[in-house]
Amino acid sequence: MKKQFNYENARKYIYDKDIFINNYVAFMFDRTQKMFKYENLPDSIPQRILEYMLQKNGNVFITKVNEKLYAFTGGLGGEPNEYYEPTIYTVANPYLKISENYKIDIDGILFRNDSMMIGLLPIFTKSAFMNCDCEITLNMLSTLLRVQYMMTASDDKSRVSAEMFIQKLKNGDMSVIADSQFFDGVKLQSYNGSERIVEQMIQLSQYIKASSFNDIGLNANFIMKKERLITSEINVNESALLPFVENMLEERKNAVEKINAMFGTDIKVDLACIWDEQVKTHQENVIEENNKIVNGDSENGDSEKIDDGSENRDSEKIDDGLEKIDEDSEKIDDGSKKIDEDSENKGGKK
Repeated sequence: MKKQFNYENARKYIYDKDIFINNYVAFMFDRTQKMFKYENLPDSIPQRILEYMLQKNGNVFITKVNEKLYAFTGGLGGEPNEYYEPTIYTVANPYLKISENYKIDIDGILFRNDSMMIGLLPIFTKSAFMNCDCEITLNMLSTLLRVQYMMTASDDKSRVSAEMFIQKLKNGDMSVIADSQFFDGVKLQSYNGSERIVEQMIQLSQYIKASSFNDIGLNANFIMKKERLITSEINVNESALLPFVENMLEERKNAVEKINAMFGTDIKVDLACIWDEQVKTHQENVIEENNKIVNGDSENGDSEKIDDGSENRDSEKIDDGLEKIDEDSEKIDDGSKKIDEDSENKGGKK
């Protein structure tokens, strides 16, 4: 029976960079397929196709062909309008046998993924490129961890023996050295430090993946973050995730509104599942933080009032005490004077 999976084929998913990047980008598009939810889309425009075209190309053109609504990709052009934006959308579709220059907002609606029509492909390909090199480096380092020493060979025979030894280690086979010439021709050099490099590469890989998720509005932490984050810092991080997602949602709502007005449809769009929860959670956190700030200010104000009241009472007590001390001092002085007068009177009688 032929093996369905083997080591060499699995190795291609890391070391064949084109395979790695294509799989990575496709995997990210799989995730963002559930970014938005639509209602009342026509059967001729499946949501999966619409979202993939939007996210990959940055825009599509919605128009009617043979009394059916379709979403097409094509080229922008024509004489620019007063804001130097294109006015013509060129479409060529062999299956429907059309090749047309459609006027934007007259023959159909330009549906933008985002306001600049960038799409998500640049984000995914950049992350895939950086992650590809990261994964290759991690795999090489994990292999090097099996060897605690580097080998140097003095002749070809020793080199071949050393390569066979390393290959067996790489395959996970235990090796037995039967030839003493192997020890004579091959010398070992101490090698260490891979452990720290592995940790750094894992941190870098986590950072790259988290950055790509953050770009599409998902809060993904990575181990390079501080041990503790205060609530305001978390809210700031969440605020940085949302603008691009909200921009994408706004462009979809604008396009859907124009499509409904032009073609009499009733299409609706909104954020789906985790992205909608992310926005709601952020809004709740902001409200809670604002309430804490307001309550904290009032508590501080009450504390200051209490402190002022206690300080005034203490000052009054001190003043009363000082006055009492002054009165006692005056009494003592009067007593001393009386004693002196009595002494003088007694001396005069004598």
